[in-house]
Amino acid sequence: MAEELYTFRYPVEGLQVYRANLKDSESENLLQDLDSYLDFIHTAEQKGGHVLVHCIAGASRSASLVIAYLVKYAGMSLKEAYEHVSECRENVYPNRNFWRCLIEFEERVRNDNTVEIRPYLTGDEPDIHYDYIKSRSLNGWFKELMMFFGMGLMILLIQLYDFTKDI
Repeated sequence: MAEELYTFRYPVEGLQVYRANLKDSESENLLQDLDSYLDFIHTAEQKGGHVLVHCIAGASRSASLVIAYLVKYAGMSLKEAYEHVSECRENVYPNRNFWRCLIEFEERVRNDNTVEIRPYLTGDEPDIHYDYIKSRSLNGWFKELMMFFGMGLMILLIQLYDFTKDI
């Protein structure tokens, strides 16, 4: 799945390797060859084979592929597939563009959307991350406000103290 691993040679003989040259980038089109990746996995599974899907971190590219596979072949909604993969692996976080692609893919495969991209203070994010984003936004903004007002108040008090010393 990772462009960085495109020339990597596996030390085990007899493996059938399907390489996907994907960047974990906001400009990468996950949909371009997605069906061929998923069909390869499905064919291997139907023949009783095992499939390892990996990239560098296992958070965006490979996770997106497995999520799409579950939508297409396991009949799961995008939300269900994401939650299932997240239960199996802690670090699952497709990039924003991959989320857009997965949402479009779910619409094409299931004629339904169970995840939406919404604008938040932190930028456009899938609503599936709402609780995390809410916590991050509230805590982040609160800390910034406290720093801003706290620092301003401290400077004001120091100036008032210095001013009263001269009187």
